[in-house]
Amino acid sequence: MKWQVSFPQTLHVKRWDDEAIVYDAQSGNTHLLGAVATEVLAELLASPQDADSLTAMLFPEEANQTGDNAKESLEAILSQLAGISLISPVAH
Repeated sequence: MKWQVSFPQTLHVKRWDDEAIVYDAQSGNTHLLGAVATEVLAELLASPQDADSLTAMLFPEEANQTGDNAKESLEAILSQLAGISLISPVAH
């Protein structure tokens, strides 16, 4: 399944160090994202991606081995971002 940013035109992102504050004008909510979630959102703003592609980009060392822990972590982040309506599955 590919993921995309739900409403990219309504997001206002301020990054510093490893974190980001994301204001979603669509919902009026503000979110603090950690380092990996910030990178996931940045990748999805560039183009829709699936979990395997994101794992390979963000965790290249782990992806070349078993990749299970990295993929599980990434899927948890995707679930959290979807839960706060920042991302959604790409409609086919």
